[in-house]
Amino acid sequence: MRNLESRVKQLEADSKEETLMIVTYYDGETKEQSMERYFEQYPHMREYNGPIPFIFLESFRGEEHA
Repeated sequence: MRNLESRVKQLEADSKEETLMIVTYYDGETKEQSMERYFEQYPHMREYNGPIPFIFLESFRGEEHA
């Protein structure tokens, strides 16, 4: 039983956690500015420690039209 428990713990430790952050950036806004806006909306994600795969969606309209 101990061997099974240690194997499960090892599999959990080896598993990969994936997080996806979708950020819309608007005309006239840099990607850095859009990331800051994202972190203002979701401050807990600033503390996320894993790989941060951002997907940037370009909007051809201004933020006020979104």
